[in-house]
Amino acid sequence: MRRIQQQGVKPETHPVLDPPLSIQLNRIALVEIGLAATPHGVVRGLGALRALGQVIGVTTHALPIHLNLIHRLSVAAALVFVIPCYAQLMTKLSPQTNSAFDRYDAKVRSELQQRWQGQRSYLWLDEHAQEKKSVHAGQPVIQPMSDEGSISVPDGVVYDWLGAIFVPGAKVEQVVHVLEDFNKHKDYYPEVIASQTVARNGNTVRGHWRLLKKSAITVVLNADVTARYSQDKRSDWHGESASTKVSEIENPGTAKEYSLPPGEGYGFLWRFTAYWSLEQAPDGVYAECRTLSLSRSIPLALAWAVQPIVKTMPRQSLLSTLEGTRKAVLHSR
Repeated sequence: MRRIQQQGVKPETHPVLDPPLSIQLNRIALVEIGLAATPHGVVRGLGALRALGQVIGVTTHALPIHLNLIHRLSVAAALVFVIPCYAQLMTKLSPQTNSAFDRYDAKVRSELQQRWQGQRSYLWLDEHAQEKKSVHAGQPVIQPMSDEGSISVPDGVVYDWLGAIFVPGAKVEQVVHVLEDFNKHKDYYPEVIASQTVARNGNTVRGHWRLLKKSAITVVLNADVTARYSQDKRSDWHGESASTKVSEIENPGTAKEYSLPPGEGYGFLWRFTAYWSLEQAPDGVYAECRTLSLSRSIPLALAWAVQPIVKTMPRQSLLSTLEGTRKAVLHSR
């Protein structure tokens, strides 16, 4: 166990987490890599692969120490190709990528403002009768809003997804309360492993999350978030929640833990925004959430392993958020 100190955030304890970027590879393929030409080189080579395993999660403890000559001689070629993959994992958020996200975010917000201001139907569901029927029956709807939910920008990717749920018997104010109560988000949302309300000013709330995104890849981040919820008319509310700072955590849950500067690291999540549209119905609340997130572009050499996982993360996160919100509202009544 260890303690985390974040400015403006009460220190909390967290368990030791799995190494980041855990990708399990076939044991036979690892044996074929080989290690080094001398006994000393074997140890050094094994150490190098194990160090690399902390980045890509390769299981190396099964590798034999005594390798035949062919395997030992293959290490030079193997490491030439493997080690550059580690370097490709590290990246920085460029001003061009950041600006591209700002432009896309502004476009989406402008579209949503037309709904909030009454120029279009308030909900996306109002224009999709079959999906609205499914949502009312208890089935969440998750929909990519551009191509397959991803848009390429310079040195990055923007993910754009919309999800909707129905909360039976709820009042819209109850949903708003759940969304803005950062202190309890760690209890509502599986990806939020620590949370705290930092400040409140009117309808604007600032909070802090520690996020754990875990699949075949494990990423831990600290995120500062600002959320604002507004009532458009008696039965309709909308909310805007956006990250103001996202930092990746190296060696989470250990004595060697440290926070990378924002925009540096593996780049699996640089920024995010969530737009909520809430509509009161006679028998409950329709809740829509449109999420935008910005991540790095995937190096070609790693696309086979990383891209399928990164592309599914936004959808899985949105579904988790919607289901967590519904459960929290239902349990709070």
